[in-house]
Amino acid sequence: EISNSIWAFSTVGFGYDETCGTNSHNDYVHVATDDPKGDKELVYETLEVIAENAVSRVDRFKAQELNNMAWGFARLGHRTERTDRLLGGVANELVQRTWHFKPQDVGATLWSFATIEYFDRDAFRA
Repeated sequence: EISNSIWAFSTVGFGYDETCGTNSHNDYVHVATDDPKGDKELVYETLEVIAENAVSRVDRFKAQELNNMAWGFARLGHRTERTDRLLGGVANELVQRTWHFKPQDVGATLWSFATIEYFDRDAFRA
């Protein structure tokens, strides 16, 4: 599942190496690697593919899956044009399906937006 994969990437700290410094969004668990640069490039490319493919299907995700996806991108500090389109879709779903989101999902989704500095006025007012 897409949202669980992003959650796992962000939770594990895939591609971390002490010589590269720390990820300010994830400083508690790290997977050691011999090729941190290559691993980070792989994670970047993977996240771009996920964002591109998920945006057209955002209406099929459950509220918690949308929350997990936004949280994962935020924890990884991954923000690009593709992720902005995806986050826009997540924001739209939050506005359109507010009643499907538990308070925890709303809070975590908005935290994710704030952390990654993505702002959608309607989502924050939902």
